[in-house]
Amino acid sequence: MLRPLLGCAALFLLAIARRRKRGALRGQSVLITGANSGIGRELALQAARLGVKELILVDLELMEDVVREARQRGGDALRISTHQTDVSNEEAVASLCAEIEVQVVLLSAGVVSGKAFLPCEAQQSPVASAEFRKTMDTNFFGSAWFAHQLLPSMLQRRCGAVVFLSSMMGFLGSARLSDYCASKWALLGLTESIRLELRAQQCTGVGVMAVCPYLVDTQMFNGAFEGADSATVFRQCVAWLRSLVFAKLSAKDVAAAILAELDDDLASLPPQSHEALLKRVQEAPKGSAPHGLQAPESNTIEAVMPSEQMLKAMQRLQDQDTMFLQRQVGGGIFGCDGFDVFSDQAIDIDGYKTKVIPSTVSGVSVDGTAANSQVFLKTWMAILTDDKWWHYDFIAKVDPDAILYAERLRGHLQWHVGQDVFFLNCAKYIPATMYGALEVFSKAALGAYLSQHERCEHSLPFWSWGEDRYMAGCLEMLGVQTLPDYMNFLHDERCWGVDCGNKAAVAFHSFKQVNHWYRCYESSK
Repeated sequence: MLRPLLGCAALFLLAIARRRKRGALRGQSVLITGANSGIGRELALQAARLGVKELILVDLELMEDVVREARQRGGDALRISTHQTDVSNEEAVASLCAEIEVQVVLLSAGVVSGKAFLPCEAQQSPVASAEFRKTMDTNFFGSAWFAHQLLPSMLQRRCGAVVFLSSMMGFLGSARLSDYCASKWALLGLTESIRLELRAQQCTGVGVMAVCPYLVDTQMFNGAFEGADSATVFRQCVAWLRSLVFAKLSAKDVAAAILAELDDDLASLPPQSHEALLKRVQEAPKGSAPHGLQAPESNTIEAVMPSEQMLKAMQRLQDQDTMFLQRQVGGGIFGCDGFDVFSDQAIDIDGYKTKVIPSTVSGVSVDGTAANSQVFLKTWMAILTDDKWWHYDFIAKVDPDAILYAERLRGHLQWHVGQDVFFLNCAKYIPATMYGALEVFSKAALGAYLSQHERCEHSLPFWSWGEDRYMAGCLEMLGVQTLPDYMNFLHDERCWGVDCGNKAAVAFHSFKQVNHWYRCYESSK
């Protein structure tokens, strides 16, 4: 039996324009902690303009200015209540939550001591235990108590969203920010755990997300680094240069990004929202990196530049970097006889240059998935008009967040070399279908598509379909044979679920976070 030649392609979009449904916040009750200043204040003011029904503002300080401005933006119909509540006090939080009913919870209350953990800096004493506890109580427990009290009623109503304001410091460490970093790491762990519990219990209608912005212009960290920045003229120059290279995010922009995600769909939030400035960090002049990326073990100028390990950790924050890991382990599409990666921006994946496909607007398909056929049609035409692809017996389109074992796939294909076929990979629904995480077509099948694709475009509503449904519908219309292959072909969470302990399955989907991808890869190989 001849070993079939397999070509594989992947497409990931960094900045694809998506038609937003918008309006999910209109008429909702929104609770905001830390509402008197910073990101919390901006969330309150911008939410008022988006047509929310009620604002429940929580802070230790009086909020008269916020209330006045929110009223101007939201009009007389907007109900506003203020609560001077200590969010770190579990009993006070429980008492408040017993009085209210909300659909959206934005947990932005936060503090920082700005002091070193160890008594090694002459400028100031180390952080006291009471100061450390205050940061943890406010930043972590002040969010955990609200979520613990309000999520059960949201789940009963099958409607709502909880947003934890974490930070990039939830992934990194920093001198003089030990209390702050610890609290933000804890928030990410809490968010991930809640999401896994929701998934395990098949709870729907409620979204949970951690937002992880870079340094924001809220004055919060001003006292943390003043001593180090003013110690010498040289450090003053470094601080000035850093302020030019690493411009702070504005609280207004961060709030707008959070509300835009919520206004699209309360229940379908991404796990984390990152504002990493990786490209700026890599290209920054020596000595200009932000304090949050310092390596504290040395006083030399190199110590303020991020280490290679830290840069790699930042890279892994982004979904598309599963492709970097696949490249490094030689897995996924990089285990095929030939491969290409297409993206809407030029990316270097460990020495491999992606091929650029201009993104196009997509929305939500009639199946509730991405209506992405148009951009994929461009990709398929780029593949099929490139002579190199016709050397392969089969071509597979693989999602970047999928795990693929090319050698296992060849075992499913070897009996069908030369045939005019494509594979159906999910029988959960009737009729059986082809899920887009792994689409496999014979050379003859794609030849039929290339010669007659205009017939499909004129007959099928591709603009409102997902690409997988369109390709399957088109090829069936052209008379291409369908091959059902459900046994150990694709483990997809949208089909029958994923068993990463299965060492015979061809592919597993979906793993948008690199650590989850690698964990399943190690278990299934």
